[in-house]
Amino acid sequence: MLYFSKLKLVTLYSIIVIFSFFTLLNFSNNDSNFLLSKNVNLGLDLQGGSYLLLEVDSSPVVKEKIQNKLLLLRKILKENKIKYKNLKINKDYINFVINKKDIDIFSKSFNEKDYAFNPFFTQYNSNEMEFSIENNLVKINYTKFGLIEIKKNTLDQSLEIVRRRIDETGTKDPTIVRRGVDRILIELPGLDDPNRVKKLLGKTANLTFRLVSNDDDS
Repeated sequence: MLYFSKLKLVTLYSIIVIFSFFTLLNFSNNDSNFLLSKNVNLGLDLQGGSYLLLEVDSSPVVKEKIQNKLLLLRKILKENKIKYKNLKINKDYINFVINKKDIDIFSKSFNEKDYAFNPFFTQYNSNEMEFSIENNLVKINYTKFGLIEIKKNTLDQSLEIVRRRIDETGTKDPTIVRRGVDRILIELPGLDDPNRVKKLLGKTANLTFRLVSNDDDS
């Protein structure tokens, strides 16, 4: 038969009481008391909550950037006095017809390191966009590296937006991390209403322009 001294028994029971006390604090609200508010953070497996996996669609961003490139390309062609026609966007690339005598000028300027279509060349030694010419028809589209960079930037911006919107729910210690190249994992312990989170994350940001004066002189 095992024998424990009174001192060991008192110590053992004291430890059990203390840990039991702090365990019970997790099931009560003691935010007003600094000492008693130090609860153990429980995960989804113990506390329950919401689990969401979001997928970021970067295709609208690609289309928007293609439109910006179209405006820039029109300006560059004019500066280099390159004659062209039928300059337009077709799906996810730009195409236009160019004169034969201007093909060499265009090719040389496109491959320059400081060219507007190669903003990452110095840092990554790779072009953001590439072109091909067939029967005087020029086709410009994003390279594989350019698309990866767009997806990465889009995911980083989406992560920041999700963090700001999740803060509005008041959830303590949420987990918001990236998964792969186009997904975001969200874990919200203690929040049992995923529809509320979906509604909050589904809000679309709007940019509004307003005239501060009706007087043209102002």
